[in-house]
Amino acid sequence: MGLLFIALSINRDHIARHPGYRSVARQTGLAFISILVVTALVLIPTQSPRWLGGELVAGDGIGLVWEIAVQRRVARALDEYVTRYLQVSLLCDIGMLGVLAGAIVLIVGSTVVGLDVIAAATILLGLTAIRNSWALVMNVNPPDADE
Repeated sequence: MGLLFIALSINRDHIARHPGYRSVARQTGLAFISILVVTALVLIPTQSPRWLGGELVAGDGIGLVWEIAVQRRVARALDEYVTRYLQVSLLCDIGMLGVLAGAIVLIVGSTVVGLDVIAAATILLGLTAIRNSWALVMNVNPPDADE
């Protein structure tokens, strides 16, 4: 989250004016928030794996719907940025779908497999968020440089 904050601070004006950069910042924030929520829920010691799975299905479902809404809005606004943006989006989607799949496995009854899938998906979300934050620090071009 610190790297994303730095990226937004350094390149605030450029990110705010460019729909693609804004959407990458939103997705990166969502990935970090997802990681925070997953780890907070996993650390509750008294809940059953099925409750954990249900909480993650609900939370991740809302996050995935929001993610898809952001992607659709950006795809309409950005023709030249779509290919690069879709690569970034795909990794976030895979991570969020992995959390969702692991949560469903928890509900069905396989605690170890479900937690392993959730852990792998959370790590993917973290790596993607770090990569996106770094890209927002290093690769944001002022609007004049894009032309």
